[in-house]
This record gives sequence, C-alpha cells and structure tokens, in this order.
Amino acid sequence: MVEDLSLENEFYLNVTPKRLSKLITRLDLYRKIINLRGEIIECGVFKGSSLMQFIKLRSIIETPFSRKIIAFDTFGEFPCANYNGDKKVLDSFIKEAGNNSISEGKILQKLKDLKIEDNIELIKGNLLDTAHTYLCKNPGLKISLLHIDVDLYESTKCVLENFFPYVVKGGVVILDDYGAFPGANKAIDEYFDKNSIAIKQLPNSNSISYIVKGSY
Repeated sequence: MVEDLSLENEFYLNVTPKRLSKLITRLDLYRKIINLRGEIIECGVFKGSSLMQFIKLRSIIETPFSRKIIAFDTFGEFPCANYNGDKKVLDSFIKEAGNNSISEGKILQKLKDLKIEDNIELIKGNLLDTAHTYLCKNPGLKISLLHIDVDLYESTKCVLENFFPYVVKGGVVILDDYGAFPGANKAIDEYFDKNSIAIKQLPNSNSISYIVKGSY
C-alpha cells in the first residue's frame, strides 16, 4: 500500500491541540499496561478514531498478538437516551457529529488495507444486551485496559457493572466522557464513589480521565 502523505500533512495542519492531546494521553495510558496480562476492551466505537488509535499503538509498541482488542458498538444508529439529563446533550451531539457509527465492514476493510487486522473482535449490538452475553461466553476474560466512551447513563452503568470486575490489578480504565455527558458523569460518580475510587487526570489532557485499578 502506497502511503498518501497528503493525509498526514492535512491532519497535522488541521488537528487542534485538544484532539492531539487525546492521542498523547491514550499513548501514555497504554504504556501503563504493557507488562500486564489482559485484553483491551473499547465500549463505544462511533466513528472509529480511538479504536484505530489503540490498534495502531498496539502494532507500534507491542505486537498484534500481545493482546486482543475487542470493540463493542451498535455499528449503526446511536442508541436512544432514557435518562432526562442525556436527552438535550445527545440531540446537540447528533446534530454536530451525526447519528450513525462507522460500520463493521468499513473498519474491517480499513484494517485489512493497513495489514493490521489480526487479533481484533467487533461485537455488534446494544451494550445493554451484548456485554452480559459476551461475558457468559468468555468467563475467563481478563482486561488490562477498558476504554469507556458510550456517553449515556444506562450504557456507562452497564459497562462498569459488567466489565470493571474483570479489569486486572494495575489495569487502566479510561473515562472518555467524564465531564462531558451528564448521564456518563452520574453513572461514573455512582459507581466509583460507592467503591471509594479516585478518578485521575493527566496534565496534558483536560478531556480524558482514568483510574488505575488497585492504586487508590
């Protein structure tokens, strides 16, 4: 595959410091799990930017077979919001970013084009259904990095209740929505306040929060 350098040039000419800081933060947090066993779980793929970052970081600082990357999303229409605090924010978000996630087919084709398609699993459907089903089929799952970017109260609560117990000691949970969506804030505060876990932030990012399990 011949690289199109114009795409790289356009990216650096146009990307804002805030967006670039997200990439740097994800790299910093990925480095924390290199010596840990466990898979990477992404909940909320949307347009695919963070998923592609994790896949490419794995290829750079590990190997495709160091750990599996498992991504959960509808890969279609954005779920409805039932929590009142989410509805207005979600309407505004959809008007700006659109109502549909990237399709499974588009992601898989792009990964194939880049030759980075190994050891990746895409789970399609509403997380309220797919999270529990996946765990029933994979009871021995260990998670080294859990990336949560599902925006809504019910979905965030579901991810934490289902997947956090499977995060290994020293594993990282990235909270992409903390501070941005009322529902996600509520679900995160309820879960971590109940468990007396402090939420942290790196100095180079004001939009990504995280915790390291077992280091409270």
